[in-house]
This record gives sequence, structure tokens and C-alpha cells, in this order.
Amino acid sequence: MLRSQGEFDCAGDAEVLQFCREIAEYMVQEFGITRREAVGRVNEAWANPEHCNQQPTPVPFNEDP
Repeated sequence: MLRSQGEFDCAGDAEVLQFCREIAEYMVQEFGITRREAVGRVNEAWANPEHCNQQPTPVPFNEDP
């Protein structure tokens, strides 16, 4: 089992951590939310899928944030 990296519960390695950080930065720029809010939204969406009764969404490495 992978351990979370940094501020993202879903980031099990450095590559995913960087990807999540890029997504959070994009959210800050595009939606005008704080970085803290962006991090929270990423964590909610990817780290806790049981709240919406669905399978976890895989972290896509082949798409831009």
C-alpha cells in the first residue's frame, strides 16, 4: 500500500504529488479559489470516494491538469 505524499491524501508517490499540485494550481487560477480550498477539493474527490458511493477515480497521468 502506498503512503500519501505531502498535502494530498491520494498522492502515493512523487509523480502523483506533482500532478495533484498542478491541478490545484490550475483550480486556483481558473476558479479563483484559495490553494487550501483546491487541495481540499482534490482530496475529497480522489481520497474519499465512498461519500458518493462510487469507485475511486484513477489519477490520470496522460491528461493535462
